[in-house]
Amino acid sequence: MPKANSECFVRRTYNAHGGGAANVAAYSAFYGGLKVGLVSKIGTDREGGELVTRMKEYHVSVKGVSKAEDSISTRIAVIYSSERSRIYLVYLGAVENLSVKDLPAEYVSNSTLFYIAPATPRVHKEYVETGVKHGKLIGFNPGSVYFQEGDKGDFQQLLKFVDLLFVNEPEALEYSNEESIQAAGSALQRLGAKYVIITRGNLGCMVFFKGGSESYPSYKVERASPVGAGDAFAAGFLTEFVRTRNIESA
Repeated sequence: MPKANSECFVRRTYNAHGGGAANVAAYSAFYGGLKVGLVSKIGTDREGGELVTRMKEYHVSVKGVSKAEDSISTRIAVIYSSERSRIYLVYLGAVENLSVKDLPAEYVSNSTLFYIAPATPRVHKEYVETGVKHGKLIGFNPGSVYFQEGDKGDFQQLLKFVDLLFVNEPEALEYSNEESIQAAGSALQRLGAKYVIITRGNLGCMVFFKGGSESYPSYKVERASPVGAGDAFAAGFLTEFVRTRNIESA
């Protein structure tokens, strides 16, 4: 990466539709065969409309997707400087207007699990509280939101309501203030999350639960792109868990 007040050349760029919630919804519905509804806000721009079209193609209900007037859809710039080093620049745009009022009643009555993707601390709190109120399983991926926005204490308060916490290695270490993955996973589980799933790239993942942990290797596959790999993992995990409630098979 360039230093301050300097520049560098970019080798390749490309555009894609997605985002944490949209990716997990699409993978779970299209490949997992689940009935999935997406809740989000889009702007009045072309990109927002294209996302809705793509979600329909992946058999995702978009009844919970609404437009925010005078806003543009979320933009995420992912900057890669090496295989395992990346920076996300996120402009929330329309999603800043998202609230629990955008959640369709039929989603609540017909769902088993709420999967809450990276958003604002306010949105996380509203949707976790609503899910718990209605007896839903809570899957939560905070991303790195609480590194910069809100307070880690707010994040920790949510964990007592979370059934499945999805974080990667850097996130686990940062949120737990620990120096090893084993210590980090155990600490996050003690804070209240029933299961803590830490993804480790090509090393697989570790799952922490009350009284222990298990490590699982990754499958060897041909990589098309690392973008959204964590979302694909979460979708596969959630699909199996919703059907079986079995962590081992998930």
